[in-house]
Amino acid sequence: MNASRERQIYNTLAKQFPGQIISPGYLRIETELKNSTGTYLFPIETTSGGLPTEQKLDRNDLFVVTALGIFLLREDSTKLGVDVLQSYPNKIVFPAAAGFNPDHLEAIYNGKFQLKIQSKVNIEAMSMHAFRVIPETQQSTADNKSQYSLDHAAYPLGTLIKLKGTMNVEVKVEFNTFDAMQIQAVAANTKHKLVFHPYGYLIKGAALAV
Repeated sequence: MNASRERQIYNTLAKQFPGQIISPGYLRIETELKNSTGTYLFPIETTSGGLPTEQKLDRNDLFVVTALGIFLLREDSTKLGVDVLQSYPNKIVFPAAAGFNPDHLEAIYNGKFQLKIQSKVNIEAMSMHAFRVIPETQQSTADNKSQYSLDHAAYPLGTLIKLKGTMNVEVKVEFNTFDAMQIQAVAANTKHKLVFHPYGYLIKGAALAV
């Protein structure tokens, strides 16, 4: 992340929330891709039954989003936490198989992202293409990795978005589906997921402060 920009944001928040602890943080909400589904919701509030790899927002807290990431994930359910988030349809990670076509994952990036807080639509239709980040050097075998920089993979917002645990927040990704779409996992103990991953600052207990 841009250190100068982050320092400016922190200083602004420190003036708005004097005496509060403002810490760098993130949210992470996952949803499984299904062949016949083109609309995905990402509930940010903490509930029972969440995954150990997820990070949601407690009702009393405020999360200030400074950058957005939306990633693909091929998850081995027997080894949660070891799989690498992908910023593009990496064919080494997502190999073609009977019933799965990695090229169909590109439909996601021709879709849109929407964010609504209460009745206000804060982001009407952000192109998912903003989250399709193909590095100059891509993974070529199972033994190496794609070049990666969070500065490139996460989209910096032009304005800060405040997510309160007390508010109804709807995070949605929509894209077109078609007959015989093949995006869900077919291998045993495997899931293909879309991961909503905003970055920013967490202010504990500040949901009612603004």
